[in-house]
Amino acid sequence: MDGRVYLLPNDGTTNGLTFGQREVTEATQGADRLYLVTGSTVSPLWLETLLGRSGWESEQLPTDGEPFVYEFTRSQTSAS
Repeated sequence: MDGRVYLLPNDGTTNGLTFGQREVTEATQGADRLYLVTGSTVSPLWLETLLGRSGWESEQLPTDGEPFVYEFTRSQTSAS
């Protein structure tokens, strides 16, 4: 798998959320898929809310416990 790795804060502070939103905005430019690897059950919810507004959908991929892996894909209609 190729691509760029973005580290997102997991602290929930205002500064952390602002930084995370900037990182996600940069990561989605020209992308049709993102992967979130996390040990948190809150991170996917935050990212689903943020990306869902732009037509992204998520699916939890099968893993054997932690970390959890989520695949976010941009729907064809929102990509055009």
